[in-house]
Amino acid sequence: MALSAAERKIADDLLAHNLDLFRMNASLRLKAYKTLKSLEAELVNKLSGQDLTDYGKAATDYLLQTSRAIIKDYHEKIAAEVNAALKEVSAMQEEVVRTALADVGYGAAIAPATHFATALSDVMLQGAPSSEWWARQADDVAFKFANAVRLGIVKGETNAKIMKDVKALVDGTQANIAALVQTSVQTVANEARMQTFKQNADIVDGVQQVS
Repeated sequence: MALSAAERKIADDLLAHNLDLFRMNASLRLKAYKTLKSLEAELVNKLSGQDLTDYGKAATDYLLQTSRAIIKDYHEKIAAEVNAALKEVSAMQEEVVRTALADVGYGAAIAPATHFATALSDVMLQGAPSSEWWARQADDVAFKFANAVRLGIVKGETNAKIMKDVKALVDGTQANIAALVQTSVQTVANEARMQTFKQNADIVDGVQQVS
């Protein structure tokens, strides 16, 4: 169905503000990558002491246990930075919708904070809370780290070779982190827009997808 002039103006305004979301995504991904590099450096540092092939079971288990805690802490730090930014996303998208409506002659009401509780409390990504996805990501890195260390010890590899494998596996998580960041931002942005439209149901009859 063809859009009216007012509807086209609203759609164009919302599309233009997607650039702000792209910039925020890029900024958050960059921060996450820097945090991953710090994680990588700390894990490598833990492998830089005694020859790992000399480790017994107790020493290896302790190394992996402490490393798992470090991996968990760094992923929680990334998740916290993303969640803090999502509050800005919600407020920004509310203002974007209200401005878009005002530009075509409609005065829009401000949505109460409770309208965004669902979007901000725990973003649902593919049917699961975002906190679960971040926890799974941390568990996956910890699992692969443990495998790299154990396999290296069994094969009698040098610490340097095991460190190289660890660097590769941490670098390989960037794509997953980027996907989590992007999906979180877009999900909250969409939810905030929809809740603002619902708050202004007296002037918004419905929402149409424009592809």
